Amino acid sequence: MDPRTYTLPPWDDESTRERRELAPKLEPPAPEEEPDDMDLEEPGYGHGV
Repeated sequence: MDPRTYTLPPWDDESTRERRELAPKLEPPAPEEEPDDMDLEEPGYGHGV
């Protein structure tokens, strides 16, 4: 493929690449542990006592 004549497809332009590179920084993977608000249902937190 001749790089001089090759053009990126519309879905792979620079802005799309930037979003792909920034996505991991903007959306970190969810932690393995359960969210803290799950513990609010347990007695001792002022709920359902």
